[in-house]
Amino acid sequence: MTNDDEDEVLQPLPRIGWTDKLSIKKPDDNAFYHDLMTMMLECYYPDLQATLEYHTTEHSHPLIGSSWDTRLLIKTPNTRKIDAVVTHHVSRATAERSMEDAASIALAYYRGRLSDDKKDDGLLYYPCYLPKENSWTIEVVVKGSKTLEATVELNRELTNKVGALKGELKKAQDMIKEYQKEIDGLNAELGRPKLFEKLDEPSTKKNAAP
Repeated sequence: MTNDDEDEVLQPLPRIGWTDKLSIKKPDDNAFYHDLMTMMLECYYPDLQATLEYHTTEHSHPLIGSSWDTRLLIKTPNTRKIDAVVTHHVSRATAERSMEDAASIALAYYRGRLSDDKKDDGLLYYPCYLPKENSWTIEVVVKGSKTLEATVELNRELTNKVGALKGELKKAQDMIKEYQKEIDGLNAELGRPKLFEKLDEPSTKKNAAP
């Protein structure tokens, strides 16, 4: 073995793995569900004086790319009090999509908290969370045009499909994680570095909300 070969063997291999980076982000100006959520809080929960704070986590890997998930904090002026925390569990390709998913979940949740006399409004046929049943529903059109009935049924069907697709995506992501653990185990047996281990990286806060 030459000196060059010995240097090549002794050179430490680079660490490759997942890193998580936490940021507090502001939504886009045209974020649909964020705007609806903001209007709902202003119209129906003015006493809360609530603000929305999006905590996004970027899961990045040099061989795969990045995915995002979001925790949405609905905060009150009392900095120690948080009215609700909404967590979006399915990672998305961009932070903005993940934030919109969290806002849509929060919208359904706060719709469900309204008293019955306040639910007959412009958001009547939006998905509504039922706390006691721990499920969601969409109101059935009792009196209305065929166009309205068809639109509401389309909304129900699309919401069901989106929910099913998110469930399939979550299962696929969990399966990929299991494969990655198996690959790391095989690499460890062969004396190779892990490709998918969790690497420690300090959290950062970008675009901090006021």
